[in-house]
Parts: sequence; structure tokens; C-alpha cells
Amino acid sequence: MENNQEALKKKPLYKNWWVIIVSTISLLMVIGSISDSQGKAIQVVTEKKQVIVENRCIDVPANALSRIEIGLTTDGFSLRNAKAVRSNDFTKVYFVSVYLQGESLPEADIATFSMNALDGPAMVLAIDDHAKKFTDWPDGERTQSRMTLNDVGARESRDCVRGAY
Repeated sequence: MENNQEALKKKPLYKNWWVIIVSTISLLMVIGSISDSQGKAIQVVTEKKQVIVENRCIDVPANALSRIEIGLTTDGFSLRNAKAVRSNDFTKVYFVSVYLQGESLPEADIATFSMNALDGPAMVLAIDDHAKKFTDWPDGERTQSRMTLNDVGARESRDCVRGAY
């Protein structure tokens, strides 16, 4: 009978001080490991996205740049630092941005075009105001595709020219 009374007087396991301390330490360790692994996962994803963005900037071959130059309406312009980004919105379309500089545009500014190929013959469309003003390439916004700077890849190509990537 005394054993039964002692068993009734014993505290449940979860009420012992040492169980509470061990449980608390274990819980803190689990929380710490979860936050560390989440931080590392976020870092890896961010690094992968950065690599993807960096790889989207393509150097424009000389023959593609010559194709754009054919449409210049003013003499004395130079095109430099041309970069392209393949469009996600249109198949077989590259947005090409280039620094445009000339007498009527004393400070170099960026002009953006679209091309359906970077090697060989290509259709060229003017996308931004500078491209429309200083070339006779058709306005991309007035085509059936209605290409603008808001299409994925257009502004990225401008960032590539500025060296943002």
C-alpha cells in the first residue's frame, strides 16, 4: 500500500525540472538549425538568380550592330557597347540596346531595338524614343506584336549596357 501512495505522490515526468531544461535546450537547437538552413537556402536561391541575370547579357556581334547602323538617319552617329537580352515574351526575339552618340545628341544615350536574330540577316524594330527618332526602323509598338520597353528583356538590355549586371 505504501508503494501505491508513493507512486501517486511522484511528479509526472514533464513536471521534473531537468526534463523542462533538456526540452527547452533541444527546442532552441531545433529552431536555430531551421533558421540557419533557411538563411543558407535563401542565399543559394539569390546567388542562382544573380547568375541567371548575369548570363542574360549577350555581346552583340559586329554584323548585328552593322544591321542597326544601316537604319541610322543622321550621319556622324556612333554606336558602342551594344548588349542584347533574349526576350521571354517573344520567341526568337532579342532586345538590343546600345549607346548612341552624335552631333545632334552630344551626350551618349541608350537606344533600344529588337531583332529576330543576332547572326545573319535580321528584322530590326525601333523600341524606344531614341531608336525611333534617329533611325528609320519601324516602330515596334505599331507592329502586331506591339513591342515596347515594358516587354521582358527590353529594360534588362539597357541595364546590361549601363553595366548594371
